[in-house]
Amino acid sequence: MLPKEWDIVCADLDALNKTLNATETVENQHYQIWRRESIKTLPPATFVWLDDLEAAWKTAFSKERMHIMDERPGDRQLNLTPMIPSNVANLVYEGFEPFLTNTKSSSNSDQTAIVRFEELHHYLMLDPFYGVESAATESVINGIYRENADNQLFQQFSHRFSLAPCKTDKQRHLIYLWCGLMGLHAYRGEQPLNWDREDYLEHWTDDFDLELNEIKTFLRKHNWPLPTWFFPDDVDNTERKMALDDKEFETAFHDFAVTLPQLEKELAEIEAIQPHSMKERREKFIEKNQIEQQIIAIKTGHNPQPTDQPTATETQNSFIFTGDHWDITYEGNSRTFKNTLGMRYIAWLIENQGKEVFVTDLYYAINPLEAGTTDPVHSKMSSKELEALNLSVGIFDNPEEILTPEEKARFNAEITKIKDRIEDAEELGDIETKEKYESQLEEISHYIATQTGLGGKSRKTPNSIEKIRISVTKRIKGDLKKIINFIPDLGHHLDKAIQTGTALQYTPHPHVSWYLLRNK
Repeated sequence: MLPKEWDIVCADLDALNKTLNATETVENQHYQIWRRESIKTLPPATFVWLDDLEAAWKTAFSKERMHIMDERPGDRQLNLTPMIPSNVANLVYEGFEPFLTNTKSSSNSDQTAIVRFEELHHYLMLDPFYGVESAATESVINGIYRENADNQLFQQFSHRFSLAPCKTDKQRHLIYLWCGLMGLHAYRGEQPLNWDREDYLEHWTDDFDLELNEIKTFLRKHNWPLPTWFFPDDVDNTERKMALDDKEFETAFHDFAVTLPQLEKELAEIEAIQPHSMKERREKFIEKNQIEQQIIAIKTGHNPQPTDQPTATETQNSFIFTGDHWDITYEGNSRTFKNTLGMRYIAWLIENQGKEVFVTDLYYAINPLEAGTTDPVHSKMSSKELEALNLSVGIFDNPEEILTPEEKARFNAEITKIKDRIEDAEELGDIETKEKYESQLEEISHYIATQTGLGGKSRKTPNSIEKIRISVTKRIKGDLKKIINFIPDLGHHLDKAIQTGTALQYTPHPHVSWYLLRNK
């Protein structure tokens, strides 16, 4: 690595250091974050020569350069075999894999990741909640003894720990309580540790391991926050607890530890339900959507944005997109409609009740532009400006026939075929089939009439905006007719309240409440 490249790494580390220091309220509050994030900043396979490290360490930790209050043996010693936390081992070893032997990496994403006692103890001491700078650990310990005041084992252990050399080590005290008396499993190798609870303190050693997933389950069971160093991404960790007041954290913890599993179970049950009617399908879709939103909110730690849209229980009027069709209900009348462009335009206007929208904005909201296609910005450019960008004038920007000769021929052939079917149905006395084909003939004839002028000549559209206006209006009006056929009150209401043209708007008088779920 060149010196100038290393300068960039140093600048990133310096920026991280300044950012963390600027938000500290107590000394070393963000030490764990620094340890975790600074490792990520270093490039893989970063190393220094041993003689350079020893010389730099000797200078930095000399008595002339550094004064250590309450100095202990080893405080100035360079440790060449440091304890590497299991959840950053992969980062530390990155780039050195070919040189490692018998090294088992793990991370806190691994459900069986192991943490050694001394590692857990070390990072509890530095933790913002359980650490030596906080009174919370002593409060947790006292709470444990109060809850087990009638248990002789707890009282005996409290007395014996008070006589031990480590009696002032609250973090050790807490871990021993968790493992020795409260059921958190400890292991030596792969075997669970067993001991006589009445005298295990005398025979205890620091040579044991714990599983991170079991620590997480155990702490959540007892409503204690997770140590941030081992669980940096969990909503209920100690860093988040320190940032919230007790009531806020209690709510967040309960949501994550209790409500979330319950919601996920409910979601699985709902997805397994096979609805037998449109009403049941509507209810399933609404409930499923609401649960999914709650799950997202809990996992991200952010509540959904407030909305003025009423809930399904506040109104009988609804437009619900269920994947390939729309379930529509208006004043107690329900019907299923195909997922057409017209329905999507209508749903968008209903969702934005009272808002005037330009026809191209509505068109592109429902028909997003693909990469490389012309957009409204390019359509306003001149030919020379487009050519400078290696683009050409789109076909929509030139006058063209709405119906090409080929399309006319195809429609005429279809009309002839439908007329023959109408005659056949009439001869057989099949009134239902006859009416079906008459309806198709009427739709095709109406469409051709809208696309042609006097003498049957094709109309021409002057520009892209006009063509989009014609397309959007045709789609909306066509689906309004379908709605009128099946839910007349709704069809007439929408026909009256929806303004089409270059600017569109849904403005019912008085205001109508809707529950709407559509494909964004």
